[in-house]
Amino acid sequence: MKRFQSYLRSFSTLLGYLVGVLMYVAYAYPNQDWFNAGLVSVSLFVAIFLPYYSRISNKIDEWLCFKTAFVTPGRVGRFAAQWVFNLVVFYVFLASGVITVANADALGGVLGISLLTTAASQGIQYVAITLANREIGNVNRNVAWGLAFNILVTAAAALGIGWMRPVFIFSGLLFGALVFGIGMLSDLRSVIPRKGGIGIFFGTFNPFHNTHLAIVKQAMEERGLEKVIIHSTVVPKLHADALAKGEIVIAERQQGMRVYGRTSKADVHVNYFPTGNRFYEFDTRKQMMEWAVAEAGLQDKIEVLAYEDTYLHHGFYGIIRKIKEHNPGKRLHGIHGSDLGGMWVRRIYDESGWIYPYAVRRVDKVSATAIRNGAEGMAPRVIEDILRSFRESAATVQVNNHTYRLSEGLLQEEEPLTPSGSIQSSSLSSEEDELIIKVVENEEEKQKAFMIRAIVYMHEQHCPYEEEFDLNDYSATQVIGLLGEEPVLTARIRYLPEVAKFERLSIRPEYRGRGYGHQLFRFLLQFSRKKGYNRFYLHAQSRLASFYEGYGFRVVGDTFAFSDHEYVEMVADVSDLTHISNDVDLTSHIGIEPMHLNRPEGRLHEPGPLEESMERMLREQGDKKKKKEKV
Repeated sequence: MKRFQSYLRSFSTLLGYLVGVLMYVAYAYPNQDWFNAGLVSVSLFVAIFLPYYSRISNKIDEWLCFKTAFVTPGRVGRFAAQWVFNLVVFYVFLASGVITVANADALGGVLGISLLTTAASQGIQYVAITLANREIGNVNRNVAWGLAFNILVTAAAALGIGWMRPVFIFSGLLFGALVFGIGMLSDLRSVIPRKGGIGIFFGTFNPFHNTHLAIVKQAMEERGLEKVIIHSTVVPKLHADALAKGEIVIAERQQGMRVYGRTSKADVHVNYFPTGNRFYEFDTRKQMMEWAVAEAGLQDKIEVLAYEDTYLHHGFYGIIRKIKEHNPGKRLHGIHGSDLGGMWVRRIYDESGWIYPYAVRRVDKVSATAIRNGAEGMAPRVIEDILRSFRESAATVQVNNHTYRLSEGLLQEEEPLTPSGSIQSSSLSSEEDELIIKVVENEEEKQKAFMIRAIVYMHEQHCPYEEEFDLNDYSATQVIGLLGEEPVLTARIRYLPEVAKFERLSIRPEYRGRGYGHQLFRFLLQFSRKKGYNRFYLHAQSRLASFYEGYGFRVVGDTFAFSDHEYVEMVADVSDLTHISNDVDLTSHIGIEPMHLNRPEGRLHEPGPLEESMERMLREQGDKKKKKEKV
């Protein structure tokens, strides 16, 4: 029953109904032929089976592209499948009297009508999807409008409306030429490329493996490339959209991977996981690629980028724009495989200007799926060591003489301890680049702190605005970390009876992996200690609990979820803390320094304005006394 309800709610099902009803009305209304058996049968067939036809068409396209590494064969296969279908439809229409022989002959007969409407349909769908990829409209709505247009124009022309015939012929030729022209030009550029320039290589790299390295080396040699730029998906658009709609969720975490699962809202006709439903985290994939490139001695030839925000807003289209901005006038070569993910990337290359595709037909036995399942010998040694550690649930892994803690799919470098046992600061040595963590003191700093939270929670983690910003922002102590004037990290502290609560800890993506998280958390603990708090409390995302456990925090209660993420409660008493000084006693100032506790928030270590006022009054009293003595 649930599957049937899901089927009825599916947009693909509704689109099939729309096309079927529209076809029925478009052909029945002009002649008031509402009970034509041929028309009713075809319309019902289309309404019910359109989603399944689409799957078959997609499979034909994917198989031909995989076998040839060219775009055109896949489009020809897709075209042929739809043309055969349309050919049958119009023969039925002709036999049942829906259209007349004279009207059909005016458009080249059944053969001509089916060819033109198929060409128009293929081109319109291509444009609809391209527009959606550019954030212009929604892919489903765009396709629906495009198909509706094509059905109405075809029906009007086939039923003999004279002025619609040239519109029908023109649209068929135009859209057919568009979809096949772009494909053939792309294939031509891949076969007869201009050499030199920069290679770009996009994909999930889940994980990066030996074939990826071999393809890059081969492309650099054959195309004479200066370097190759690699960028991984962050969260693929298909998954990001489905997560936002509640159609899929992160069901669990397994061996360092997030495992997606379908929900009751999922569309039964949509393949949400064409390359699998298990993904290593973006930061982890990026780090593994960098280490693999260094291990291969190619760090001077391969650049691993991480434009996370750009990808989340504009996808790989935005990444290509950034690469062009930083490499003006450079010829670009788009590297890709012939598998499904590779051909998706090829489409992005083709829609982003005159990029020369470098297509590699996948014939080896190296499989990212097999690697995720534990197969070895297919990935660089450093990556296999890390993945083995995830599979064995190890606490840490050694990479290049550094120790990394494994925490919910992330690699967090452990800071080295000084001889005294405290964590060594990882601040940069340059004074102008030193990270300054402080209490927010003005409106500009507050806006910077809120900007960081918007980047991390709203954009990265898809948290709604009304859940991220609340009334507690007006009573909490806001903390910000700055590199010069650049905002890097933030958090806030709320003071409850006998406990300080840490909230909204966030670091901009490009500044992670430098130990700044440790510096921020030590600041929060030390600041709260100076205010006299001996007990601390926070909500941690489950994947990050081990970070806080390293400071003496412990989990209490059961897991819970909000804003689409799983959390745990964590607490620590002052006696539990590690790496934090416990010799704070603010009460020692009471009765001795009355103005000490009036010092501004975050500046308890330096005299405040009221202390300066006391000193001013004492000076003035001294001056008056001296004047009296002189008199």
